[in-house]
Amino acid sequence: MGTVADSVLSHGGQVTGVIPNFLAELEVAHQTLSELHFVETMHERKFKMVQLAKGVIALPGGYGTLDELFEILAWRQLKIYDGPIALINSNGYYDLLLQQLDRMVDDGFLKSENRALLVVSETVPEALEAIGKFWEDL
Repeated sequence: MGTVADSVLSHGGQVTGVIPNFLAELEVAHQTLSELHFVETMHERKFKMVQLAKGVIALPGGYGTLDELFEILAWRQLKIYDGPIALINSNGYYDLLLQQLDRMVDDGFLKSENRALLVVSETVPEALEAIGKFWEDL
């Protein structure tokens, strides 16, 4: 996340961060962000991030990325969150995960309209375009 933030800032962009206090104590919070919010829990962090966001984009990552991705998808399914959710499937990183989601539909555990809540893109520009289109189509 720090590398992405640094790149955005070095290209004149603005970056808003949200970090739980316990993480800020364990690691150094990014010091040059445009805006930084401190919260108590990871759940509050996720909620604050979606309040501030016009969309959610998941890059290749680990457990934390999957946790945040699936929680926001569940919120979208339950109509707690109403914005777009995009997944960057760079170099096929998420191919097996996407196959699992398709199997969940095939096996009746996930409705196809809820599977469609996740927009899959190969690149960041494609994901940004999809998010823009989401808001234009409303």
